[in-house]
Amino acid sequence: LQDEKSSQSTPHWVKFAEILGQNYSEYIGRYSLHLSTSKSGLVVMFSVGIDNFSESSTHRVYALATTGTDSNSKATQIGGDIPSPYMPALGSTIAAMSGDGNRIAVASNVNNMNEPGSVQVFYIDVENEKYDRIGGAIISKHNPAADNGFGFSVALCLDGNTLAISSIKPDDNGNPRNTGAIELFAYDPASKNFHATFPNPTQTSRNNNIIMDDENEDRRESSAFGLQLSLAENEDVDGVSSSTWLSVRSYNFDTEKGYVKVYNLSEQFYPKCGIQYPFLIGNGVCDDRPPYNTEACRSDGGDCQRNPVDGYSNCLVHDLSQIENKVCKDESPYNTEECGWDGGDCLLADYPDCKGIDPKWISDEVCHNEELYNTVECGWDGGDCDFYNSLVDCDVGYYAYYIGNGDCDDESPYNTEGCGWDGGDCPTP
Repeated sequence: LQDEKSSQSTPHWVKFAEILGQNYSEYIGRYSLHLSTSKSGLVVMFSVGIDNFSESSTHRVYALATTGTDSNSKATQIGGDIPSPYMPALGSTIAAMSGDGNRIAVASNVNNMNEPGSVQVFYIDVENEKYDRIGGAIISKHNPAADNGFGFSVALCLDGNTLAISSIKPDDNGNPRNTGAIELFAYDPASKNFHATFPNPTQTSRNNNIIMDDENEDRRESSAFGLQLSLAENEDVDGVSSSTWLSVRSYNFDTEKGYVKVYNLSEQFYPKCGIQYPFLIGNGVCDDRPPYNTEACRSDGGDCQRNPVDGYSNCLVHDLSQIENKVCKDESPYNTEECGWDGGDCLLADYPDCKGIDPKWISDEVCHNEELYNTVECGWDGGDCDFYNSLVDCDVGYYAYYIGNGDCDDESPYNTEGCGWDGGDCPTP
């Protein structure tokens, strides 16, 4: 830790904890090492393995107490070792941690010639000293075959809700070859899982969650794209993310030079929109449930975008053409007082005080025994509920339309004297 309270003239670093390997020749931290600040202190994660072809290589997570500044400060392992077999060669980043240290992502089988790579994400429960896996293992949608190098580099954004994973096929020695693609995933709080990030519909060149180095075909054919990834956030004055950025380090074998590309993911994708059913985004129908109708998913891809309606100061709707089109759109916000009951399309001249209803259900010869319909303002459902209302000892609630519908419902309370023997549908005993 940096000791800024020291009596020395300049701040200096002091050791406050030490973590040793648990077995001989574990090579802890050789392939990855991460340190983050969590709500409970510091969280450190590191690789454990003798070599990158090992089936037994793992990652280990420790919580570090920050109350002291000496080597006796407590370091407690959280849970058991997380399997991460067949790590790639040095230079990759197969594990990542969120900014608060509470979420980690770890790749497996990146260097396995017989199985496809995969990535698992865990939530760290520091207080209970354990971790819980979030959803199932993430596999490549771009190339699910064995020996695909998926997970060569992994990055989590500050809040842990955006995940970037690169695929680089290794050679026989585990070193990267001239291949590479990056896939983006976002956390869905509804399904508690990570799903493929949704591409921004305005970017016609994007139809999936994949980024490739396709700017220069010659470079693409001779480069290892995605050696290391890093995600960052731009925040507004309130600390809310306004854009998500991805930095990609790659290497060109022809020029023998490395290069870095930076992508504004918020322009090309919905980087924090993780959904189970992508076809529901931008399909012209507002799915008013999270996570679809959220800022992260751009108001269901615009389907739930609200527009002001002339003449109705507090009326905001998605489809302006639905107002005053002589057809009642019986849903919110259209059929509301703010929108003039769909611009008058949901009002009845015979019952001017009957509001919030669908006119087609009034006087349709079916009793709608509901709060809005079977009322004096709506003429007792336009007269459809007059007979039911005359049955003083009959209470069937919503199912009043069973009474007198021509079919004998031979059970209580319908076929009883109080309900007029199902409104005459059943023979009188």
